[in-house]
Amino acid sequence: MLIKDCRDCGKPFVADEPWKKVCLICWKEANDYPLTKGDKAFGRMQDALIETRDGGSNLNQDRIMNLILLCHPDRHQNDERSNEITKWLLSMREAN
Repeated sequence: MLIKDCRDCGKPFVADEPWKKVCLICWKEANDYPLTKGDKAFGRMQDALIETRDGGSNLNQDRIMNLILLCHPDRHQNDERSNEITKWLLSMREAN
């Protein structure tokens, strides 16, 4: 799993292929695809990660739990991105 910053919006995303340069939200917007509820939840999670990364708040157990609830695969038709991010968050929860 490789976390990159999107070339267009600058927000972090999981690049499941090394050639990917933009997050799915920016890709969908550039190609006139509608954003799903899952995409919007992903965007909120990106914002929360930026806030945490930039020192706006600590990544505490409550924050991790809220992020897991936002991106859990059960809420997003078992989406691969949701699976990867949820696994990462679970590992963060265990580390904290």
